[in-house]
Amino acid sequence: MLLSDTECFREVAADAAVYFKATDLEDLIHTLETTLMDTELKKQLVARGTERLKRFQLRDCIDQTLAVYRSLA
Repeated sequence: MLLSDTECFREVAADAAVYFKATDLEDLIHTLETTLMDTELKKQLVARGTERLKRFQLRDCIDQTLAVYRSLA
Protein backbone atom coordinates (compact mmCIF):
# COMPACT_ATOMS: atom_id res chain seq x y z
CA MET A 1 0.00 0.00 0.00
CA LEU A 2 1.29 3.43 -0.91
CA LEU A 3 -0.05 6.32 1.17
CA SER A 4 0.69 9.97 1.71
CA ASP A 5 2.63 10.61 4.89
CA THR A 6 -0.17 11.95 7.04
CA GLU A 7 -0.98 11.12 10.63
CA CYS A 8 -4.35 9.50 9.90
CA PHE A 9 -2.87 7.07 7.36
CA ARG A 10 0.06 6.21 9.63
CA GLU A 11 -2.42 5.51 12.44
CA VAL A 12 -4.41 3.07 10.33
CA ALA A 13 -1.76 1.42 8.17
CA ALA A 14 1.27 1.63 10.52
CA ASP A 15 4.10 -0.46 9.02
CA ALA A 16 1.84 -2.08 6.40
CA ALA A 17 2.35 0.77 3.96
CA VAL A 18 5.02 2.80 2.23
CA TYR A 19 4.65 6.54 2.64
CA PHE A 20 5.44 9.49 0.37
CA LYS A 21 5.43 13.24 1.05
CA ALA A 22 1.89 14.42 0.32
CA THR A 23 2.93 17.55 -1.56
CA ASP A 24 5.94 16.16 -3.41
CA LEU A 25 5.23 14.62 -6.82
CA GLU A 26 8.85 13.52 -7.24
CA ASP A 27 8.73 11.68 -3.93
CA LEU A 28 5.51 9.95 -4.99
CA ILE A 29 7.06 8.85 -8.28
CA HIS A 30 10.27 7.66 -6.62
CA THR A 31 8.40 5.80 -3.86
CA LEU A 32 6.05 4.18 -6.36
CA GLU A 33 8.88 3.03 -8.62
CA THR A 34 10.91 1.72 -5.71
CA THR A 35 7.97 -0.17 -4.25
CA LEU A 36 6.96 -1.71 -7.57
CA MET A 37 10.48 -2.97 -8.21
CA ASP A 38 11.08 -4.45 -4.75
CA THR A 39 9.50 -7.91 -4.72
CA GLU A 40 10.50 -8.62 -1.13
CA LEU A 41 9.03 -5.34 0.08
CA LYS A 42 5.74 -6.12 -1.67
CA LYS A 43 5.60 -9.52 0.07
CA GLN A 44 6.29 -7.88 3.42
CA LEU A 45 3.59 -5.27 2.87
CA VAL A 46 1.02 -7.94 2.01
CA ALA A 47 1.89 -9.92 5.14
CA ARG A 48 1.84 -6.82 7.35
CA GLY A 49 -1.42 -5.64 5.77
CA THR A 50 -3.06 -8.99 6.39
CA GLU A 51 -2.07 -8.79 10.06
CA ARG A 52 -3.13 -5.15 10.32
CA LEU A 53 -6.61 -5.95 8.96
CA LYS A 54 -7.25 -8.21 11.93
CA ARG A 55 -7.40 -5.08 14.10
CA PHE A 56 -10.32 -3.68 12.11
CA GLN A 57 -13.18 -6.15 12.35
CA LEU A 58 -16.20 -5.12 10.29
CA ARG A 59 -18.68 -5.67 13.13
CA ASP A 60 -16.64 -3.45 15.46
CA CYS A 61 -16.45 -0.70 12.83
CA ILE A 62 -20.21 -0.85 12.30
CA ASP A 63 -20.92 -0.75 16.04
CA GLN A 64 -18.56 2.18 16.59
CA THR A 65 -20.02 4.14 13.67
CA LEU A 66 -23.56 3.55 14.95
CA ALA A 67 -22.51 4.71 18.41
CA VAL A 68 -21.23 7.98 16.95
CA TYR A 69 -24.45 8.52 15.00
CA ARG A 70 -26.57 7.76 18.06
CA SER A 71 -24.55 10.18 20.18
CA LEU A 72 -25.25 12.93 17.63
CA ALA A 73 -28.99 12.26 17.41
